[in-house]
Formats: sequence, structure tokens, C-alpha cells
Amino acid sequence: MMDLFEEAKEAGDEAVYITLSSALSGTYQSAVMTCEEADSDACFVIDSKNATGGQRLLVEYAVRLRDEGCTAQEIVERV
Repeated sequence: MMDLFEEAKEAGDEAVYITLSSALSGTYQSAVMTCEEADSDACFVIDSKNATGGQRLLVEYAVRLRDEGCTAQEIVERV
């Protein structure tokens, strides 16, 4: 995860990471800590509050927003 966040930072890109529900996994908290450690304002983490089916819908929506030209911050706010 850190490699992905740092790679995005070095490329001048933004990263949005959508995790499995924090009620089901520790992935959300790990991603938040990794994002903070990466020290990037272009790193965002979303708790899907879903299992895989619901999470897939959120990812597809986020990709559509990206393709429409939304920034990572706008994606986070809408998702």
C-alpha cells in the first residue's frame, strides 16, 4: 500500500483507496495510517462500509467520476 501511495505522490497523481468495511476488517485503519505516513495531501481513504458486492459498486462509481474529470477530493466527497 505504501508503495502505491508513494508512487502516486512522486508522479504528482492523487490516490483514492476504497477499503472493505472497517467493521469487517482492519484494512481501513491500516490504510489511513499508511496514508498519513506517506505524508501526502493527495492520498485519500474511504471506508466502503460494505462487503465485496457493495464495495465493487463504489469502486465503479469512483472510476466513473475519475473518468468525468473529478479530483480525488471530489470523488471522496461524492462516494
